[in-house]
Amino acid sequence: MMNDKLRVAFAVNRFAPSTGGVETHIDRLSRELVAAGHSVTVLTHDHCDDEPAHEMFDGIEIHRFPLVTKSKHFAVSTALGGHLARAGRSTNPRYDLVHAHSYHHTPAVLTATVWRGPFIYTPHFHGSSDSRLRNLIQLPYRAVGGRVIDRADRVICVSGAESEHVVRTFPNAFGKTDVISNGVDVDRLRSAPLSKEVDGRRILLAAGQLDHHEQVDRLVSAMPYLKDDYVLKVTGNGPAREHLGQMVKDLELETDVHLLGRVPDDTLASLFRTASCLVSMSTHESHGIMLLEALAASTRVLASAIPAHVDVGRQTGGSVALTPVDVHPRRLATAVRDACAETRPDVFIPSWSEVALQTSMLYDRVLQRRSTPAATEMRRRSPRSFLRA
Repeated sequence: MMNDKLRVAFAVNRFAPSTGGVETHIDRLSRELVAAGHSVTVLTHDHCDDEPAHEMFDGIEIHRFPLVTKSKHFAVSTALGGHLARAGRSTNPRYDLVHAHSYHHTPAVLTATVWRGPFIYTPHFHGSSDSRLRNLIQLPYRAVGGRVIDRADRVICVSGAESEHVVRTFPNAFGKTDVISNGVDVDRLRSAPLSKEVDGRRILLAAGQLDHHEQVDRLVSAMPYLKDDYVLKVTGNGPAREHLGQMVKDLELETDVHLLGRVPDDTLASLFRTASCLVSMSTHESHGIMLLEALAASTRVLASAIPAHVDVGRQTGGSVALTPVDVHPRRLATAVRDACAETRPDVFIPSWSEVALQTSMLYDRVLQRRSTPAATEMRRRSPRSFLRA
């Protein structure tokens, strides 16, 4: 099966043009699998109502399904479930396997419930959120999450820290997890043109979704101690943007902090190359993909000392400077200056083509195991039985 063309379906909450860590992961992995000759279909929710229900984009087939409940975190589409049920008919399955992403959204639950074929699961597991309500909901939801892991043939974690967290939370994941890191567009980052510095000051960069758990506000609070020598550029959109904008006004930092919103990939690559330091003060991540992108561009990194960031530092020979997640703004400013005084890093970072190769090899192993007589008998069981067990 190794050299055969695979028909892979990704089941995800959001896809391009939406942005975010999971969206970037799916986009890059899909493109590399297509480039390797595989067929890729993305099954996702139609959150905006203004994107086509079906389209081909750069060789990727995209299906967007209408929602019964429109929620950023608990969106549900019965149409997506119906598609998976029909696609998994044993007489003529539409896909060789379905790879569902994100523990924190419903497509993985739907896949585990109705899809009859091989099932790969990448949870991007945080274990908590910046919302008390969602944290309360997560407690009973863990029983469902455990059943999804039971149903999965393999569970892919994007870091060793995430794998340890998943197995600690769901002991039934022991023995079925694989670690495949996020990748980086290394060539694009290293060949990007430098952008201009501002008023002779060096650039600090905060990149990603503007969710409250990213704690960009903590970095903004440190800017009064840094503004003489640095300007902060913040990319991305999200629920924290309005609060950040008000902070910038209240602290009179309009010329020192620039909220850029979503920027094109090429612009972001230039910012990575030009910045003196990427700063990430997130309270929880499954993996530090932004840290990897900065390191690939030989940009210094200062990050909160959460397990995912510690893991990136360990993988890259200590190239990540770490600071407490609740560091005081004045101490954060000192940590920024110390990080910027270090030599620019020069480390190996995996490319998305390497990640796609590792992933397709795992697909192949799962399909080979699924072709055994014992696996054939197991497939005859109704996939709904996992919810009744």
